[in-house]
Amino acid sequence: HLIGSEVVDWLLQQRVAKDRRVAVAYGRELLRKAEIIHCNRGHDFKDEPLFYRFVSDYEKGLMNPKTPFQYVMRVLSSPPLMFALLFALLPPIIFVVHPPQ
Repeated sequence: HLIGSEVVDWLLQQRVAKDRRVAVAYGRELLRKAEIIHCNRGHDFKDEPLFYRFVSDYEKGLMNPKTPFQYVMRVLSSPPLMFALLFALLPPIIFVVHPPQ
């Protein structure tokens, strides 16, 4: 895991950024490019003790699909889309209510 304020400190120590504002801009660019993500997906990159992590290749494919397989996996991993597809493809007879005999 990465901590936002520690990433900012490291960027300054390595002379990647000239000040904290520029270091935060680099962190936000990493988020925008889906290289890192906030652990709870609730924050933009901040110079605060917030936790971030690197994004796996699988997650990158779900966020920014580039192949047909990644598009399919994105749909299948999204419950609202999955249920919409399921109900669209199932035969309508399943949803007909039959009175008891």
